[in-house]
Amino acid sequence: MSEVLRPLLGLAPVACFLGALVALDSYKLVSLKAVLSVLAAGVARGDRDDPYANFFFGGFGNNYVDANRPEKRYREYDSFPGFEINELRARRFSRHMLEANLPPYIFESVGTPAFHLAWLRPAVFGSALFTERSPGQKGRYANAGAQVDLRFSVLHWYEMTLSAGYAVGYRGGERAGHEWMVSLKIM
Repeated sequence: MSEVLRPLLGLAPVACFLGALVALDSYKLVSLKAVLSVLAAGVARGDRDDPYANFFFGGFGNNYVDANRPEKRYREYDSFPGFEINELRARRFSRHMLEANLPPYIFESVGTPAFHLAWLRPAVFGSALFTERSPGQKGRYANAGAQVDLRFSVLHWYEMTLSAGYAVGYRGGERAGHEWMVSLKIM
């Protein structure tokens, strides 16, 4: 099997799921809010042994409690869910991501005026990361995951988002790890 295609095998279930959603959307059985494709690339300069002259990847990137940062941090170029934070290192990289956001489910009358649920928004994603630590040291990684965001308001005024996510990481076509994420965003 081709060395280029092997890491993409981890994306096969996500690609099939996204393809099915697009097919259902074309028949108006499911309405997709958005299908996004994100590309990032970089080249580092400096001494190869200097840790500051490298790019590091891994993790969803969310904190347990966040403020003033987006809840979908897996979109950022240095996030790579399914691996530990900063587990993957590179001098050169190319990161490709495909994401499908389903329309949010709006809660019309759940809660009380002091605590009200607004909506639940699911998303699925898959990424491929191609790295080069030094000439001849190339890495190929993939991940597949999902995240659900639940927006609610407290005391009529304070909006918050509770996010939960799960991702599986693949190294060279073999499963390398997994990650759970729970985060509360305070607006």
